[in-house]
Amino acid sequence: MKKSSLLFSLIIIFLIFSQFNCSSPTAPKNEISFSAVDVVCTEVWLKLGFTNSSNGGEYEITRNGNVVLAGTLSQTDTVLVDTTVQPSKSYNYIAYQITNGNNKKQSLPIQVTTLDSTSSSYSWQLYKFGDFNATGMPSELYDVSVINDTDIWAVGEIYSNDSAGQLDPQPYNLAIWNGKDWKLQKVPYYYQGQDLYLPIHSVLSFNANDIWFEAGTHWDGHQYNTIPLDINFSSNVNKMYGGPNHDIYIVGNNGLIAHRGSNGLWQMITSGTSMGFFDIYSNNGNNIYICGGSYQNYDGILLEGNENGFHSIAEGKSLGSSSQLFKPYFDGIARTVWVSNTGTVFFAGNWLYRDIGGQISFVKSLPGNHWGGNTSGQYSGFLSQIRGLAENQMILVGERNTIRYFNGVRWKQLGMPYDPNSNYTWLSTAITNDLIVVVGYTTNPTNGIIMMLKRK
Repeated sequence: MKKSSLLFSLIIIFLIFSQFNCSSPTAPKNEISFSAVDVVCTEVWLKLGFTNSSNGGEYEITRNGNVVLAGTLSQTDTVLVDTTVQPSKSYNYIAYQITNGNNKKQSLPIQVTTLDSTSSSYSWQLYKFGDFNATGMPSELYDVSVINDTDIWAVGEIYSNDSAGQLDPQPYNLAIWNGKDWKLQKVPYYYQGQDLYLPIHSVLSFNANDIWFEAGTHWDGHQYNTIPLDINFSSNVNKMYGGPNHDIYIVGNNGLIAHRGSNGLWQMITSGTSMGFFDIYSNNGNNIYICGGSYQNYDGILLEGNENGFHSIAEGKSLGSSSQLFKPYFDGIARTVWVSNTGTVFFAGNWLYRDIGGQISFVKSLPGNHWGGNTSGQYSGFLSQIRGLAENQMILVGERNTIRYFNGVRWKQLGMPYDPNSNYTWLSTAITNDLIVVVGYTTNPTNGIIMMLKRK
């Protein structure tokens, strides 16, 4: 009995020991937060943080086994950029936290592939509208929407004399491209028993049978229908954005924002500012960005939000020196905003800025785009709008005949050469895979203009 008891006890001890010995060890806690926040042709933006240190610390980042970035983090999450990559290449990044000089903790690896560059070879055709010399009325085109290469809608105000040689006081406010030429039309707004033909400042198309003009007139594929705003929106509708559920956001002067839900009801949204809003954009319908400013004092603002409300994420001031930049203000007005598929926010006015993970900086690939670098408009005029399909397919337009295309590596002037003394001002643009359309006006005389650019 004693031998049996002893044997039984030994078996129990062995089983208990085996259970502890064979169990998986607790996985070590990953103390390095490391991710790629944006990958383009010649840049990889990386966010690095140490969860075990609120004060940052020393780091190294390797790419394919070679150290490419090193230094000391000043805060928990820091955005870093590797500018030594090449287009259409795959890279493996690892981050290290360094303590006591040589003690290293390693992150999980990140595999990225940079974007390839795109062709920046475009043919172009210029079209002019209106007759200022005959009418004395300035014509302008404010906005454009491309449904396809044979269905393009540009809006504004175009004045010409009637068949009797008399000024028609109500302008053409729409130009439609049918694949061969532009046809001028007058889009009516029905008010107090009569049709009015007013300047149109913004157009939004969901498809060929669902097009909105300043949110008050709708084209259903057969006719124009007046759908008045049932809210107090005391401004032109400067820009519209259409969400994935066919809801609509509109922005205007005096800090006005409104939203039309899929139920067709309009609702005002508080902005917290009295500045004018000039542009609105989203890449997903959830995070919506609005930009604006005041031409009176050259302050600027950038908002983020949705139908539940907006908040300021960046503010601009008319700064006196470069030492004030990004502390915390950007310089001047925010006239336009665009968001890439990775969530990188581009906005522009006086300069072209990029916001990655809350870190705002100049887009350094654009020539002269830094404090003191664009003296007398040497490289570009004031910037009116930026749009794109991806960060290797962007178009930037503005004053002084600024039409710059970015192929992922460099910016190229399209159409006519850039001229600091040009009287061409481009206000809006739209881009598809092989087509770019730009609209605006030219002075002396003041006529509306459209440029169509097709990839060769």
